Amino acid sequence: MLLSLAGGIAGIGVAVGGVRLLRGLATTVERFDLGVGTSFPRVNEIAIDGTVLAVTFAVAVVTGVLFGLAPAVRQRRAGTASRLIVVAEVAAAMVLLVGSGLLIRSFATLSAVDVGYDAEDVLTFQVSVPLARYPDDARLKTFAEDLTARLRGVPGVELAGYAKQVPLVGIRDTGGGLWRTPDPNPRQQPGGPNARVISRDYLQVMGIRVVAGRGFTAQDDAGAPKVLLVNETLARQQFAGASPLGQLVYVGRDPEPWQTVGVVDDVRQFALDREPEPQYFIDMRQWPLPFLVFPTGASYVVRCDGAQVRGCATAWSSPRRASCSALRAPRR
Repeated sequence: MLLSLAGGIAGIGVAVGGVRLLRGLATTVERFDLGVGTSFPRVNEIAIDGTVLAVTFAVAVVTGVLFGLAPAVRQRRAGTASRLIVVAEVAAAMVLLVGSGLLIRSFATLSAVDVGYDAEDVLTFQVSVPLARYPDDARLKTFAEDLTARLRGVPGVELAGYAKQVPLVGIRDTGGGLWRTPDPNPRQQPGGPNARVISRDYLQVMGIRVVAGRGFTAQDDAGAPKVLLVNETLARQQFAGASPLGQLVYVGRDPEPWQTVGVVDDVRQFALDREPEPQYFIDMRQWPLPFLVFPTGASYVVRCDGAQVRGCATAWSSPRRASCSALRAPRR
């Protein structure tokens, strides 16, 4: 019993220390898309579960009792002890079998979920720029557009874009709310549709389908009439069965109307086991509000040619490293 309890306590100590170590390592480099002081997805949810802790303690006690009494019982009733051990092993095997089956079933179910995008051969990364060198929106937009233009020129890159948040990043942003009628003092919409500020080619890079209307084009710049896209869930909820194409809506406190020009496929933004939520998409060039941490903490997405990507990976794994000169941003 003493040996068993000592092992259980040591395991708990390793678990607690491991969680603290993981949290410490995960906050060394901040990621704006995960929140201030965070660099690892859902790091705040990593903790020692009380139920698991109780089960661990119970297993330690039971293990000590079984393995402590087994030799004594065997001396008296060798046959009965053997049968009990076999029954216990079969029972434990059945528990493991059922648990494994449920885990495999859950994995298969989640693997079959239509996420709404194609992540194959897509690379994502973040770039944080010093606000002292890029103090206003115009320079931030110029930096983001210049970087994606240079990325498109890298061998093996087919498309490049960026967005405030990529899928499965748990940050909710309503963009000030989406309204069917103008309101000079719009109330907050904590449960309103999610705003996704993206670049012109973001949908193509991510393989998000436009199911009705059109996507963003080169003509949808800052001087053009304001347009936006909605996903299928928002189209059903906000437009009551009518076609959203051509409908005018209002974003936050912006007094100018936005025209809905396209409907895109639903994207699982927050988790594979959660139903898609209403979303609307705005081209960054027409975004009326200050960027704050975007695109200083934007997520850039690059769709690559699969064969060339594998060739680049081989080159990077060899002593002769590939050159990154094509990605260096110009000084401004």
